[in-house]
Amino acid sequence: MKSLFFALTFVLSFSSLALTEQEAIELGMTPLSEVTQGKNRSFNPNIEDLLKKSEVLVLIDKSQRTNKNPSGQTAKVFVDGHFVTEYDVSTGTEEVKETTSGRRYVATTPVGVFRPTRAYKDYMSRTFLSAPMTWAVFFNNGIAVHATTRSQYDRLGSRASGGCVRMRLEEAEEVNQMIVARGEPHFRTVDQSESIDGAMLKRVLYTNRDRFPTVNRMSGAFNAETMWTYDTLIVVVGS
Repeated sequence: MKSLFFALTFVLSFSSLALTEQEAIELGMTPLSEVTQGKNRSFNPNIEDLLKKSEVLVLIDKSQRTNKNPSGQTAKVFVDGHFVTEYDVSTGTEEVKETTSGRRYVATTPVGVFRPTRAYKDYMSRTFLSAPMTWAVFFNNGIAVHATTRSQYDRLGSRASGGCVRMRLEEAEEVNQMIVARGEPHFRTVDQSESIDGAMLKRVLYTNRDRFPTVNRMSGAFNAETMWTYDTLIVVVGS
């Protein structure tokens, strides 16, 4: 329990501590050079068109929430083209952090259209001593939609993460299960848990994926190539 407590404390206060590159990546942070290179790329997705392209669409608005912009820091879920529900989330803080190697990373949630790459029932961070990321759905390298700890619920609706999209536990489960249900009809899991330094690192991966076209991140157009995924699009908008 002590190791878990310190791990959570470290993750939740990462902005004040020096990070290694591995820690920055595991937090979902993005190299500053990649963010700078993409700044001039316009992203104006046609949501109505995207709704027709997948059974599930999760629309994440990473912009700051204000009186004039109440949809900031929310995730809207659509199933079969119809709006289902909306959740408060926390996306990346947009802060720049220099790692111990001297490379600079940004705690940003990149905009674009993404396919889920991996979905987990249980997921614990290897770097941060088994810190939980329950119901994680990874969609862009180390960036995932996942449950946050209850102590962080009051931060939902504002930017607070290293790049991942944080949600309440029960809401992250709902999103995870809606996505996973759009793979093969029979849910299958693989237990990838392992013991590291006496602590059990739990990782249970859903493997009932199917083949769907990859998607152009900035246009939303389907590519000729396919990937093992779910009939889902995760769309991140805002600045």
